[in-house]
Amino acid sequence: MGRYWQKHEPTARHTVLPGGELVRIHMHGGRNIITDEHKKWTGATIVYSVDPKLAQHCQTIVDAMAQISSDTLGCIQFKPARPTDRNFVRLQPGKGCSSTIGMRPGGQTLTLEDPGCTSKFTIMHELLHTLGFCHEHTGPKRDLAVRILWNNIDLSPAKAAANFGKMSEKDFTDFNLGFDQDSLMLYYPKAFGKVVNGRKLHTMVSKIPNAPLRDTPNVGLSVKDIIKLRLAYKCDRILPRKPSLLLPCP
Repeated sequence: MGRYWQKHEPTARHTVLPGGELVRIHMHGGRNIITDEHKKWTGATIVYSVDPKLAQHCQTIVDAMAQISSDTLGCIQFKPARPTDRNFVRLQPGKGCSSTIGMRPGGQTLTLEDPGCTSKFTIMHELLHTLGFCHEHTGPKRDLAVRILWNNIDLSPAKAAANFGKMSEKDFTDFNLGFDQDSLMLYYPKAFGKVVNGRKLHTMVSKIPNAPLRDTPNVGLSVKDIIKLRLAYKCDRILPRKPSLLLPCP
């Protein structure tokens, strides 16, 4: 289950419900992307390893990384870990989907449950957490864009607060881009919804006229996701480079 946001080692977690439905369970988020420079990856490069138990999903993992690298015009890179690397993320199987938010010195894990957490876009979502993203719907200005339907949430009050509460602006920024309905980091609007008469209820709705939230999770990086990544990692200061050329899986 989800955890409350912790100042020093925030972690984003998800769960898979019976029937294979992926529900994203997270602690408090922020204005979307972390501001602490010490929690950003050096050279905008994630150093990673993949547990052999995920071998059958290795190509999907590589595709997810390649997509992020390509979408950011090569700014964000992925590099296989070497024995001498101190900071790295290990992708491994486990319960639910979870990732440390930002870079943690000494190594960290990204967990992918199978089935439920091994689609390309779910892996991309988790990698954005690794890069420092929290959830779009937990930002301090979210009430200008969405309304949370607290009575429709099928969670205890504490867990509802953990997954739909807001956080202060001091730890995260959105670079003044505003709420992003297309973000890969936005809950789909029926997440954690109660089921009444066989119908799952919405847990949030849009306040923006003529701009309803999609009834399915967003897939792929939005334009604002890409802009935030490039701003957070100061891509304009990085010499132009080609997207990561990742080795194919064995």
